[in-house]
Formats: sequence, C-alpha cells, structure tokens
Amino acid sequence: MTVLSFKDASEQVKSGLDIVEIVSRHVVLKKTGRNYVGLCPFHNDKSPSMNVNREKNLFKCFSCGEGGDALTFLMKFEHKNFGDVIRDLASEKGIDIQEAGREKDPGAYARQKDQTEKILDLNRLACDWFKAQLTTPAAESVNTYLLNRQIHEPIQRQFQLGFAPPGWENLTRHLLQQAPSVQANPDLLMEAGLSNNRQEGQGHYDRFRNRLIIPILDGQGRIVAFGGRVLDAEDKPKYLNTPETSLYKKNSILYGLYQAKTSIRETKTAVVMEGYFDVISAHVGGISQAVGSCGTAITENHIKLLSRFGAETIYLAFDSDEAGLNAAQKAIELLEPYLTTSDLKVRVVVVPDDKDPDDYIRHHGGKAFQQLMDQAVSYLPFKFDLALKGLDFSSADGRVAAVNKITPILVKIGQPVLRAEMLKQYAERIGVSEEALALEVKRQAKSSGKQHSHQPYGSSGSYSKRMQTKQKYTFPGAIFPNARTSYSRKGSKARLSSPSVDRPLVRNYLAAEKDLLRLFFINSESYQIMSSLAPTLQIEDSLHQQLLNGIANVSCEAVTVEGLIRKLQHQFSEDPVLQKCLADCVFGAETLADLLEIESLAPQMMTEKIQQQAMAYQRVIAHHRAQQSLETMNHRVRATEEKLRKDFQIDQSVDQTPGMVEDDTLLALQYKIREQLAQGSGKHQSNKISNKQGQESNSFEASALLETNPIETDGITSTVLTPTSPSKTTPPDAGRPNNRFDKGDMGQPL
Repeated sequence: MTVLSFKDASEQVKSGLDIVEIVSRHVVLKKTGRNYVGLCPFHNDKSPSMNVNREKNLFKCFSCGEGGDALTFLMKFEHKNFGDVIRDLASEKGIDIQEAGREKDPGAYARQKDQTEKILDLNRLACDWFKAQLTTPAAESVNTYLLNRQIHEPIQRQFQLGFAPPGWENLTRHLLQQAPSVQANPDLLMEAGLSNNRQEGQGHYDRFRNRLIIPILDGQGRIVAFGGRVLDAEDKPKYLNTPETSLYKKNSILYGLYQAKTSIRETKTAVVMEGYFDVISAHVGGISQAVGSCGTAITENHIKLLSRFGAETIYLAFDSDEAGLNAAQKAIELLEPYLTTSDLKVRVVVVPDDKDPDDYIRHHGGKAFQQLMDQAVSYLPFKFDLALKGLDFSSADGRVAAVNKITPILVKIGQPVLRAEMLKQYAERIGVSEEALALEVKRQAKSSGKQHSHQPYGSSGSYSKRMQTKQKYTFPGAIFPNARTSYSRKGSKARLSSPSVDRPLVRNYLAAEKDLLRLFFINSESYQIMSSLAPTLQIEDSLHQQLLNGIANVSCEAVTVEGLIRKLQHQFSEDPVLQKCLADCVFGAETLADLLEIESLAPQMMTEKIQQQAMAYQRVIAHHRAQQSLETMNHRVRATEEKLRKDFQIDQSVDQTPGMVEDDTLLALQYKIREQLAQGSGKHQSNKISNKQGQESNSFEASALLETNPIETDGITSTVLTPTSPSKTTPPDAGRPNNRFDKGDMGQPL
C-alpha cells in the first residue's frame, strides 16, 4: 500500500477522478451531446434535470441549483466533509494517508478503519439488545414513562429507543458472547464507550444501568453513541452519554439528524433544540426537521453540517430560562460572522412561560409550536432585547446603561443601512437622540479598530485566510460617478427630478454579477478579453467577489478556459459553496453564449460584444451601489432635518418629503431647511441661529453641518454640499456632466 501525506494523496485522488463514473454510482446517466443527464438526487426530481460534463469535471442541476465537481457531489450525497471523502477515495486506490503528527505506518489507516467498523458493529449489537430489553417485564416503568410523554411505538421504533436494565454486567456479558471482536480484545468495549474498567480487579462493567437508552445516529444512519436517562430520580447524573470516541465527536454530531434530513432538505429549514426529548416531542408534533445539540453548545461544525443537508434558515428553539437564552445568544455569536455575507438566516423561537420546547409541545401541540416558529424573531432584535432586558429607561443612569449595552452590537453590524435602521429604532426606544447614539457607536468603533469584514459561510479557514490577502477589484469612481442632478422651479414650488433607482433592482444586480462572471467561461477568447477588464470590474456580492478574486489569482497560470476551470476547482476544492457557484457560471456560460450568439462572431466583433455586455452588467451593478448610497444619505439627511427642527422649533409640517429622498431631493431639502431656519430666527446668519424664545445663541453650527455632511458607506466617504448662502436656491446642476444612471442609459434588457 502506498503511503502519502494528505496533501499528496488528495492531489493524486483528484487527478484520477472521473465525474461520470462517480455520479453513475448513485444516478443513472444518459449521454446527450457533450453532457450526461440524469435525475437529480438532491431534490424530488421528476424529469432529468442534472447535467454532468466529463471534460470540465462538473455537474449542475438546473432545477434545484446544486452543482460542483466530483468531490462536491460525494460530499453532498454522502453528507461527508472533504477530508472523509478524500480518505475513502484514497482507500479505494490503495493509498494510506499519513495524518499530521503520525509516524509513517503503511497499515495505520487500514487498522483505524477496521477499528471503526468493529465499534460500529458493537454499537449495532448493543442497540438491538437495548431495544429487546424494552419488551421485557423489567421495562414496565420505562414504557409507562414513554407513554406519559406521548411517545408511542412508531416513534420508539423511529428513534430506536431501548432500555438498560439494572445490573453491572448485563450488556458486557452479552457482547462477550456475541461479538468475536470483543472476545479477541475485551478493551474494545471501553473504546466504544459501552463499558468502564473496574477500579479493583480486572474486567469491565456496564456504563449504562437502569436507564432509558437513546441511540445517537450520524447523518448516514450509523449508531455512533448512546444517551441514557435515569428512571430513578435519586440516580445521578440525570443524563449519561457515551464519552467521545473515534466515532463520536459532540461538536460534529446532531441528535435526530438522520431522522430529520429529508424534512430539512425539503423545507430548507432546521430547528435546533437542546435536549433529546425536545427533538422527539417535536417529531411527535410534526416538526420533523428538529435536531438536537447533544447537550453541548452549537458549533461551527454543526452549522456546516446543517448547511450540507440543505438548511437555509435555522430556528434556535432553546429553553426560555436564563440558561437557554444564554445558549441562544452564544449560538448567535458563533453564526453572526456568516450572516451578513451569506444566505443563511437565523431566527429565535421564544417559548413562553419559561417552558422548554418539550413541555410546550406536549401541552399545546405541534401546531401551536409551529405558530411560535412563524412568530420567531430575527437574530438582531433578539440580541438587542436580551441586552436591554431589565433596564429602566426612565432614568439617565438607565439610558446610559442601555447605550453601553447596545453599542457593541451596533458596531458589529456590517451593513450601513441596517445599522442606521437599528440605531434609529433603538435610540427611539431607549429615549436618546440618534446623533448621540451614532456618536457613541462611531467612537467605540474607532477605539476598537472594528473592521466589518466577515468570512463567507461555507469557506474553509485556510482558504479564507488566503483569499483575504488577495486584491479586491473595485470599479473606479466615487459613489455617484459622473452623476448629474436636475432642479427646476415653477413659481415658488420646486419640481424635482432624480436618477431612477428601482428598489427591486437587487435581483437584477445579482443576476448581472453572475452573467458578468459567466463571460469568463464562454471560451478561451472570452476569458482573455475579460481578464483584461478584470481590474476595473465591480462586484458587490461577497461570494461572487471570491470567485473573481480566484480568477485573478490563477489568471497568470491558466492560458485557456479549460485550464482556468481546473485551477479554480483545485483552489476551491474544500469549499462546496464556491464549487456550486463555479459550476453555475460554467454551465450558464453555454446558455449565455447562445443568447449572445458569440460563436458566430468574428474575433473583433466578439471582443466588442463581450466588452459591451460587460459594461452593461457594470451599469446595473453600479446602479445598485447608488441605491445603497442614496438610502444611507437619505437617513442622514432626515436625521439632520429632525435635529434642526427640534433645536430651533421649526414647524414640523414644513416641506415634509415622504418616502425615499433621492440625491437632488437631498440638496433641495437642505436649501428649504436653511431658508426656514433663517426666516424663523429673524437673523440671516449661517453659522449661529437664535431660537424663537430669544435665548442665547445656539452653539450648534447649522451651516457647517449642512455644508459638509460626511456620509460613510462601506469605507467610502462622500460629501453632500450646499451653497454658502442660506437665502438663495441656486440650481445645483450647473456644470455637471450627464447622469449615467438615467433609465435611457441602462441598455437593452439583460
């Protein structure tokens, strides 16, 4: 047997993979043209939707969207991580992987695999024995306990529940008689976590005694561990689990996942609970996508596991006592780095009356719990509410304490618009001004050096660190490059016209980014053309940005589009999310080429066509960026307006502009505020304005605030300017170039 390092073994395994052969192990494929087609195993496919391309080593389902290379297919189909798939394929090829820190030993991997199989066999024998004991007269009390919990025989069979009778050596003697592996090596019982060593003398005794037995299965349905609940209240501990073994790692196992995986894939949701009986009661009540954390905190591995099974929304349904709320908060803190850069959604189910999900479902039913799920709050409001719990906002000390509690949460919010919305909402709730809270957030962010950059969900640590050091291409220009605003007057009433910024553009900008990336993969000529444009391209979505960065990383090494695909597959080999994105772009490039009729064009015309199309997509993306900036500026100007009106007691009804305030409207509104302030004060001064009651001059520098009001969006600072005179309203469009964001400049539908 060949002995290789993991890196060398993975390279050898990947170089010899035939994706058609790999997929054909599980799916019947039929050749159609250059591709093979078959029923997709990742959704309830009625007609062949999955395409497999041998030359590009990629598969893509055009129905559910799954895609990637041969390794990604095995990871998704077998619900294994990258390392496990590589080890399995290496074993098939007669390669023994030398793990880090292990001496070279040609038979080590084979022995480890043999040991794993023996432990699995022992667990199966033990589970069958535990289930058989549940039918004996000695199990009367445990059967009564299960019926009182409404856990009837179908659910008992589904979760393979059993009983460990009183006694010290019942299971040990049974396995010594039935398992040849134990006869040869009795210590295997302890390695499997089924027995303990006697403290005095030799031999072993049963770990589980007089307990209800709850088998713990992995995603493949293998019994990897057991949990045992006491039947006598005087026995301790209440729950006893298998210790961690080579098969059972608490941070990588979710109780009930095997029973829930079909529902998770169909609903694209998962409900994470704490206890075994929370999960079982949820399944009794029809919440069949429920899983449990095996008595440990939610970890990154758990979330990646749920993501591999198709979960897009995760509900946290923990106990409503203080410990349960703290567990939910810890889970959110773990997930938070992924939430702003991925499609993963997290909602918190609040169980009333300090009950746990098990109690609530048994007393109110599964439909009532489903209603709680429908009312589940997003993770940010939950964090704010938990931080403010018990504080009194009626006193100054209470408000200061509240600000200190929520400021760190606001600092961590990466999106400027979302941060502004949360800041406004909770400033009003606490009873402090937005400006004061914003100032505190800015001060704390600056002092902590906070950077709003998060690792995208699904990317491996080593890969992510490499990508963070690479250049991020951005489209040159300010927030409003070459922007033009128009301002006209009819009598004394201003009529405003502004660039068209369509709120539903989000879908269009994501589609434009995907098609922009697909232009790289049409053929080798398009790849070279797009490579020359790469330094000027603007990408907003973090996943698309990573793919563009990956292209930049290998562009010097890959000359052809086939070489580019191979290099990217190698670079993204441990990241199924990026593999899926790559497959989507490669297969989508064929359709895009047909739509653009690229193959029929002469070289010069092809170059012009691709360049024109790329710039058309860039206009859509820039349009989206303008919308985000306008929304942020809109919030700041409204805050400025409210501050001025409050400080100088200006009539609130004057020139209130409903809805979204766009760029020229921002300028016009500032003119009108200054005119009104000047008229209200009786003094045409731009720097200091007296209030109506004749008190001392207000030190607030209104002119400075209006003339230079920095707007921060993702590290880019723009300045909103107004004329120096408050009593004149000079049209702001003089000398400005044409607006590139007008509807007429958007080009043909994409």
